[in-house]
Amino acid sequence: MRIQTVLPFLLLAACTTTDGGGGDETLLGLDDPRIGAEVGQVCFLGSIDGFSEWDQGEGVVLRKGPQERYLATIRGVCQPLEFVQRVGFDPRGASQSCLTQGDYLFVSSAISPLSTTDSFDNARCLVDGLYEWSGEAPDGETLTPTDDAAATES
Repeated sequence: MRIQTVLPFLLLAACTTTDGGGGDETLLGLDDPRIGAEVGQVCFLGSIDGFSEWDQGEGVVLRKGPQERYLATIRGVCQPLEFVQRVGFDPRGASQSCLTQGDYLFVSSAISPLSTTDSFDNARCLVDGLYEWSGEAPDGETLTPTDDAAATES
């Protein structure tokens, strides 16, 4: 009789969650001091000017012009980003070249679109978030990767 009374409460307690203190930001690497405010979209003039792999999680630092950089966090299955040679995107609106959350980045490990016919060289990565990127830690140390590769827009 007593087990029947306690059992529902034990089942309910098993379904509760606790905050481990880390939160989603820590798991995703979003506690990185180089990350600024979240932005709704990033508009490019023609194409992405350059990119580098984010060293703290799944994401790509995109270069827009000589000074502006943005972090695009990605979700889902995407090829290892350390081998990516080209990054582009297909804007949803035909009039602008703006990247927004929910768009796809197209990445390729091939240097040229003509250099491969292997479908494993190309992948589509869902953009989960867009953030301003300072490239500097709070102590002023520059942390932005310097080996930007060529980028193209699909």
